[in-house]
Amino acid sequence: MDHVIDEIEKITDARCEARKQSLAAEANKEIDKARQELEDRKASAQQELSDAEQKLKDGETQIQNAKAEIASGKEQIENAKQTLYQKQKELDAGLEEYRIGKETLDSQKEELEKKEKEYQQQAEAAVPQIEAAEKQIADARGKLDAGWQQYNTIKDSEDPKDQAIAAELLKQLNVGEAELKANIEKLTAMKNQLSEGKIAIEQAKEQLSAGEESLSCALQTIQNGQVQIDTAWEELHEKEETLESGENTLQEQEQTLIKSREEYETAKTEAQAKIEEGEQKIKDAEKEIAKIETPTWYVYDRSTFRIWRKCGSHAGNREGVSGVVFPCGGTDQPHDNDTNG
Repeated sequence: MDHVIDEIEKITDARCEARKQSLAAEANKEIDKARQELEDRKASAQQELSDAEQKLKDGETQIQNAKAEIASGKEQIENAKQTLYQKQKELDAGLEEYRIGKETLDSQKEELEKKEKEYQQQAEAAVPQIEAAEKQIADARGKLDAGWQQYNTIKDSEDPKDQAIAAELLKQLNVGEAELKANIEKLTAMKNQLSEGKIAIEQAKEQLSAGEESLSCALQTIQNGQVQIDTAWEELHEKEETLESGENTLQEQEQTLIKSREEYETAKTEAQAKIEEGEQKIKDAEKEIAKIETPTWYVYDRSTFRIWRKCGSHAGNREGVSGVVFPCGGTDQPHDNDTNG
C-alpha cells in the first residue's frame, strides 16, 4: 500500500497541473465562444450603425440639396419679381405716354373739328363770292372781247377820228385786261386758298387717323403686356405656394431626421455600452481563470472511503479536486458513483 501511494504521489503535481489546465481550457473555450459571439454582435451592430449612419448622411445630403434648391427657387422668384416690377414700371410709363398722347390727339381732333367748321363756313361764304367773281370776270371778258373786236375794226383806219377812238379804246382795253387779270388772279387765289384749306384738313384727318391707329396699337400692346405681367404674377404666386409647401415638408423631414439622428446616437451609445460591458465581462472571466489554483490531489484507501461516500451527494461540486480511490484492503466494494474505483 505504501508503495502504491508513493507511486501515485510521484504524479501528483503533473495530475494537478493537468487538471488546472483542463479547467482553464474549458473556461477559455467558453470565453472564446463568448468573445466570438461578442465580435459577431459587435460586427453586426457596427454594420447596422454604419448603414444607419449612411442613411442619415444620405438624408442630410438630400435635405441640404433640397434646401439649396429651395434657396435657388426663392432667388429665382425674387429675380422674377424684380423683373416684373421693372416691366410694370415700364408699362406704367408707356400707359402714361399713351394717356398724354390720347389727350394731345383729342385736343388736335377738337382743334381740327373747329378748323373744319371754320373752313366750311368760309367755303360757304366764298361760294357766292366766287360765283359773283366768275360772273364779273365772264362779263368783263365779254365786254373786252367786244372792245377788242371794235378796236381791230378801226385800228387800221386812216381817219383821224377813228384813230383817236382806236387809241382811246386801246387804252381802255389795256386797263380792262389788267383789271381782268387781277380779278382772275384774285379768284384763283381764293379758290387755291379754299383748296389748300381742304387739303390741309384732309391731311390733318389722315394724321389724326394714323395717330389714333398708333395709339390703339400702343394701348393693345400695353394691355397685352399687362395680361402677361398678371399671368406671370399668378405663376409666381403658385410657385411661391409650391415652394412654401416644399419648405414646410422639408422642415418636417428635417425634424424627423434630427429625431432619427438622436435615436441613432442613443442606439450607438447603448450598443457601445453593451459591447464594453461584454468586453468587461470577458476580461473579468479571464481574470477569474487566471485565479484558478492548482487543485489538491487526495489519495484515499478503503478506510477513508466511507467519508468519500458521504461526499457522494456533493459530486457535482468536485471541480478543483482531483483524486483517485484504490481498494486497499477489506471486502467492501466501490461505491456506485465512484467511477475511479
